[in-house]
Amino acid sequence: MDAFAHLICYLYQFIGIPLYISGNIGILLSLWIFLQRAWRKNVCVFYFLILLVTEFINIDNILLCNILVYGFDNQILNDSVFLCKLSKYVFFVFDIMSPSILVLASIDRLLISSANVDIRLYSSSRLAYFSLSISLVIWCIYYIHVPVKFNIYQMNSVIFLCIFELTGYYSDFLRCSQLIINVVLSLLMILLSIYSWQNVCEMKTVPSEQRHIVRKMHKKDFQMLRCLFAMNVVHVIGDSLIGTYTIYKASTSFEVLIAWEQNRDNFIFNLGIFLHLISNCTDFYIYLIASRSFRQELKRSLWKIVGLKAVETRHINNEQLELPNASAVSLPR
Repeated sequence: MDAFAHLICYLYQFIGIPLYISGNIGILLSLWIFLQRAWRKNVCVFYFLILLVTEFINIDNILLCNILVYGFDNQILNDSVFLCKLSKYVFFVFDIMSPSILVLASIDRLLISSANVDIRLYSSSRLAYFSLSISLVIWCIYYIHVPVKFNIYQMNSVIFLCIFELTGYYSDFLRCSQLIINVVLSLLMILLSIYSWQNVCEMKTVPSEQRHIVRKMHKKDFQMLRCLFAMNVVHVIGDSLIGTYTIYKASTSFEVLIAWEQNRDNFIFNLGIFLHLISNCTDFYIYLIASRSFRQELKRSLWKIVGLKAVETRHINNEQLELPNASAVSLPR
């Protein structure tokens, strides 16, 4: 194993495992808060719920597999053709669903931040259900080529890898299409965030005598918008290295690389995938930092659980104190 492979191994062992655990715990806590009645009515929260489910699938699919493969040399995907095809298909579909959901949520925040009441009415649960369903169907159909092209290939006498066909133009098609899709979605997130921020700034500059005409956003809407801004930034940063690497590989595809250069490129690619997966584990901490309502709701829910356990323990102790002591009871003669 070369030095670059050792670095990736240590990365997944010492950072990947804590990231996997904290990411799952954060997603479950976020789902617990957002599924409560006070939060379910918010349309943006519905987008966040679907995003959390998508990221939960990504973490427990690709991050867990990468920890096993690169961190502990467990070739689970390279032993089963079915698992190889299924894992790659699920990864491509749900990985692209995450930025798609962020784009749709950004459109919703752009609508809700508009000063025009008629435009605000387009922000609805019905539109959220429809747009998310259409997006999922489109990506499921588009990535149907993944289970067809991905398979287990023998690289040498001892190494088998779950990869796509190395011959032909499929590798160029896959890299270019992924790059174009990710760049377009990232640009949409940036532009929609800028326009939403401009709407909020214009809303704050409305004179006080006209504020009764313009329906104001609730405090929770502002906080969800702030969380969405942060999530968009984290996602764009997480995709920057893998996007740069894709452009680099496309420009040097005809060059013959020596072994050291191939190992270096593999290291950069795996590091880019790791940074990309980090964005799936940070949402809970963004909610915790950027949303005061989320912090208060989490604190209230945790105290409620602790309080119930304390009351139950106190009740059991009181019952034990009320039980008569057998040695103190005098028997009749």
